[in-house]
Amino acid sequence: MTQLATPPAPDGAEIDAQAFRQAMRRPANAVAVVTGTGPEGRVGVTVTAVCSLSDTPPMMLACLHRAGSALPAILQSGAFCVDF
Repeated sequence: MTQLATPPAPDGAEIDAQAFRQAMRRPANAVAVVTGTGPEGRVGVTVTAVCSLSDTPPMMLACLHRAGSALPAILQSGAFCVDF
């Protein structure tokens, strides 16, 4: 399994555990879009396997195929975005 480090919140803001839990209760979609930015620009992929792992620290799991074209860029950037 490949892991990304937990980056600091933007602008030094802390992510509140309660707010993270509330946000993770809302998604009712069967799919999500995972995006990232690589050396050649933005990449994205539609996924069906996304879940929260922990609220302290806030962590999410997104399952991507190892041979997928978006994975190398997301791994290189060290961060990704999930849009439900």
